[in-house]
Amino acid sequence: MVFKSILLLKNIQKLGCSGDVIKVRGGYARNFLLPNKLAIMISRKNSKYINHRKNIVLSKNILKESNLKILAEKLESMKLTIYSDITSRGRLFGSITPKDISRHLKTYNISIDYKQISVSSPIKSIGSHKITIDLGASISSTLTIDVKN
Repeated sequence: MVFKSILLLKNIQKLGCSGDVIKVRGGYARNFLLPNKLAIMISRKNSKYINHRKNIVLSKNILKESNLKILAEKLESMKLTIYSDITSRGRLFGSITPKDISRHLKTYNISIDYKQISVSSPIKSIGSHKITIDLGASISSTLTIDVKN
């Protein structure tokens, strides 16, 4: 088993964040990470380039993290209103899913993938509901959704 040291250029779930120097198996690095430009191989020859590239990636991470914090504050203060049809019992025809929430957020020019939205229990009733949005870089936000008829 041969392990290679690499510098991650992008966040990879269950592997590491961009800017991290990690060791992975040689085949994984050669066949997946390097061709998809997700990482750079570390060697003695390219150590100056690696340090330069690492500084660039870290500065981008700091900028991205500050933008995510601003977005989290915006989502915390926001109240999203979703209108839906109800049955005679006062329940919704179906439920409001993370895809619906993502679609409604796009009307406010906030682009969040539905996979980042976690709903603790299905939203099937009218009223106010709180959901959690994982923005990445260990930053999460709570959004209040008001479901109306």
